[in-house]
Amino acid sequence: MEEPSDTTPNPGRETESATCENCGAHLDPLEWEILGDDVEANEDLHFCDEECIEEWRDEQ
Repeated sequence: MEEPSDTTPNPGRETESATCENCGAHLDPLEWEILGDDVEANEDLHFCDEECIEEWRDEQ
């Protein structure tokens, strides 16, 4: 079996998906955004885009 390269999308063939913490949209692994380098960043929180992140932060 051929080894996946670092440029292969989803090289581990992960089927994980997530739900946007703000709007509840279903997200595939290559679609979601995370909080990033924020001090309170939590990689378990997933968002559609920067707009959803900002709206979610405003509600916290």
